Amino acid sequence: MRVPVLGLLGRPGQRKDLIASVPPEEFGDEPWGPAVDTMQGEIELDLILEAISGGILVRGPIRATATGTCARCLAATSDTWEVEVLELHRAVAEAGDEDDGGDEDDLDYRLVDGDRQLELDQMVRDALVVGQPVRVLCRPDCLGLCPTCGADRNTEPCAHGAERPVDPRWEALRGLSLPSTDPDDGTDHGA
Repeated sequence: MRVPVLGLLGRPGQRKDLIASVPPEEFGDEPWGPAVDTMQGEIELDLILEAISGGILVRGPIRATATGTCARCLAATSDTWEVEVLELHRAVAEAGDEDDGGDEDDLDYRLVDGDRQLELDQMVRDALVVGQPVRVLCRPDCLGLCPTCGADRNTEPCAHGAERPVDPRWEALRGLSLPSTDPDDGTDHGA
């Protein structure tokens, strides 16, 4: 997605609002990250483009909704999240020519089309992928799956309740009998 900035560049302090709802496919077709199966609806931009010396500063919230899988019960779920961005898109004239041996791995964003347009694809994708929730839950109080029988505890009770299986590596300690360490039990502890 490209936005014209010809009237902003070189005029520090000038601002332009960018409020838009944009389909996800406008930002390219690369995967959106491991926690997202598919993007839903449009990506909402509420950005301020501000001219500063050497480029355009982009700041404001970006909101997205996506379907994913609940981390506890594995049910399909939808999640909306918002990410605040504050990114500088440098003018190529200020950033230096690409052919002068500059670092091509530089993570800065650059203006395109002779510094006349702002390319938002990579910035929006980067912000949403990094800002997406680490764990998606279908609801905050999701009970998850029973570790013993695999039943979804949100929809059906299982006989295991809160019972937790004993790790077989610790099973040998079940019959271990240790002396009491309570000083009030009257036992002499080798004083």
